Amino acid sequence: MMKLTVKSNQSLMDMAVEHCGAFEAVVDLAFANDISITDALETASEIEEVDVFDEKTAKLFGNLYNKPATALTKIEIREFCDAVGFNTADFGTFDYTFDDKFYK
Repeated sequence: MMKLTVKSNQSLMDMAVEHCGAFEAVVDLAFANDISITDALETASEIEEVDVFDEKTAKLFGNLYNKPATALTKIEIREFCDAVGFNTADFGTFDYTFDDKFYK
């Protein structure tokens, strides 16, 4: 099988959609490459290809201009929003912790 090259800010989910045409392929990609579906991928690293699930979608994302890359850090998201003038002041309202402040 061929190797797939990871592009900047791509997650395994992005790779599944781009090369296999379906997010369900993320499990096959993880298994074929002995990694977790949540592992961070390094730019320019290579992973083993798996079967295409949906050729039409894979062709759409195989296009030079349609490369999914959703593995952005919170800092990268803030920098992008600042660059385009989007207010990030409320980003701190929700995070990965859970408390009961909305239930009191």
